[in-house]
Amino acid sequence: MSGRTDDLAQTAPKPSWKAFWERSGWWKAVVLVVAYYVLYQLGGLLFLPF
Repeated sequence: MSGRTDDLAQTAPKPSWKAFWERSGWWKAVVLVVAYYVLYQLGGLLFLPF
């Protein structure tokens, strides 16, 4: 074989979620955690009596 499968594997597009995480780094994980926490806290307000 001429090694073309290796060339194709290196040039194959990555899944969008993997490219999203590899492109930026740790700060996107922090933003995701903070957004989840805020939504979780706001969700608790739905059960408060008015």
